[in-house]
Amino acid sequence: MSDTKARKKKSGKGFAGAMRTVVRLGNIVAVVLLLLSYSAAYVNPSKFWWLAFLGLGYPVLLLINLGFVVYWAVLRRKFAFISLISILLGWNMLWSHFQFSGKSDEVYSPHAIRVLTYNVRHLSGSVSETTNGKAGDVAKLVGGRKADVVVMQEFYSGAATFESKIAMFLKSTGLTYYTWRNYFPSRSKNRGSFCMVTLSRFPIVSSSEVDYGNRRVALITDLLVSGDTIRLINVHLKSNQLNQDELNLVDFDLQHNSDSESVKKGSKKIYWKLRKAFIDRARDAGEVARAIKSSRYPVIVSGDFNDTPASYTARTILKGLNDAFVEAGSGYGNTYAGNLPPIRIDYLAASPEFEIEQYAVIREKHSDHYPVTATFVLLHER
Repeated sequence: MSDTKARKKKSGKGFAGAMRTVVRLGNIVAVVLLLLSYSAAYVNPSKFWWLAFLGLGYPVLLLINLGFVVYWAVLRRKFAFISLISILLGWNMLWSHFQFSGKSDEVYSPHAIRVLTYNVRHLSGSVSETTNGKAGDVAKLVGGRKADVVVMQEFYSGAATFESKIAMFLKSTGLTYYTWRNYFPSRSKNRGSFCMVTLSRFPIVSSSEVDYGNRRVALITDLLVSGDTIRLINVHLKSNQLNQDELNLVDFDLQHNSDSESVKKGSKKIYWKLRKAFIDRARDAGEVARAIKSSRYPVIVSGDFNDTPASYTARTILKGLNDAFVEAGSGYGNTYAGNLPPIRIDYLAASPEFEIEQYAVIREKHSDHYPVTATFVLLHER
């Protein structure tokens, strides 16, 4: 009888040991993938596109490694340090996604410039609530934030209603000046279709654009602020261009019908779209970065990059700038409100001539993005 118990005890220990070996191997794989995800911000996806997917998955890889830290810590095993060290090695990446202490929403300087950026999704509402995002609702939301400058992406209007829509936004915000650019140079004189729009309390000195091929990727506006000229760049890089069926597949079908032939076919199509979008955005980000570098004025960059802080795109544009979320934000900085996982793809940043006093994401769902605000002060105006 005692021999039987001994064999069972030995068998149980053997099984537990085998399971710990499997967990260790899983932990090592998770660590390697996490470390590789850090490199996504430094490697152009045109060379190693697969790293961009790991960068996109950084928050998930982080959570998995945190889970391993907790698991091994509960067992009081030193293996917990493997994941812990890998997390700490990506400290800058961690802080670009999470902030634990923000600055006050109050503005203390009389020379503060509050900027609001918002992808308004054609003024047609959020993905799930299409009635919420009509122009009047969006104008009311934007007007309530008391911004000095409002930059919008995906502003849509037919030619006949363009002026009246702009007038409504100017009235709601109390702003005076505006400039715009159609996304497509071939339609540059048409006031209909999709536009990038910048509204301002400050006089507009000049405006121009950044083009690549047949699409505009940024609207550049020089503003006269208290005798100084500053440059504001309204950026909108290419989206992943997933249609509603593909978004539904990501949101539901992959979790519930992952073995079906249609899901496998749809997943492959999404993969190719994402791969192309990563490469195209990296290329366009280089054009925006050159525009920033060549500016003779202090620069504020705003807009929808359609890529996360772990991406080559974001790092290329933000290099040399102060990210408003990192400087003054708090919590998890997601700005995307659509079906995909919550990620930060909308940005506000500034050159070192500015101090950043405030940052906030406005959690009101009138689009598939949330509006973002930040407050900037030229240091010599302090």
